[in-house]
Amino acid sequence: MVGRECPQQDCQPRYFKIAPQELQSDSDDVGEGDTAAKSPDYLYCPYCGHQGGFQQFTTRDQAKWVQSLMARDVQRVTQEILRKLIYKPGHLPSVRHYAEKKLKRAVECDQCKAKYAVYGIAVFCPRCGEGNLGLHLQRSIETIEILLSAKSEIETKGGKEAGYHLLGNCLEDCVSLFEGFLKVIYSQALRTSFAPEHVRRCSRG
Repeated sequence: MVGRECPQQDCQPRYFKIAPQELQSDSDDVGEGDTAAKSPDYLYCPYCGHQGGFQQFTTRDQAKWVQSLMARDVQRVTQEILRKLIYKPGHLPSVRHYAEKKLKRAVECDQCKAKYAVYGIAVFCPRCGEGNLGLHLQRSIETIEILLSAKSEIETKGGKEAGYHLLGNCLEDCVSLFEGFLKVIYSQALRTSFAPEHVRRCSRG
């Protein structure tokens, strides 16, 4: 997956990853008004919903990495020119290290089947812009159900106390899930109802 970063400074956590997508064929049934939304050249921020060109979502680390590659290439060409003038070239500048960040949750959109990864909970699909909050909720519930289904096996291996510990962890996960989704819903309501300056004040308060 390719790392992307929302260009909106007020957006948090901004960083996400998305799998590449093939260009649509001419036979695809896409209305004129849907071209921008469905084009692989456009993305939506999964956290705040901001829409922009694919290159607008280039991360800061990616930009610095490309700049270091360009600086090295310029230095290499310069040294080649000086070499022809019987000049002993020095060392080339190092290229900045770059690696994509690891993200907690991988998702496949129910609407367009795009695969992407985000921190925690995301509201929108970065490819089609459709709301995926319910999808995240369902995935989280399925994870808790899988843990609960292992209770008997855990009790067999570790006793009833281990089973109680598992139930306690699942209960904490339910509370965290409820709290997390309410925060996301509240933040999204603020973004759509008020100016960014007011959102910042309310979020801090």
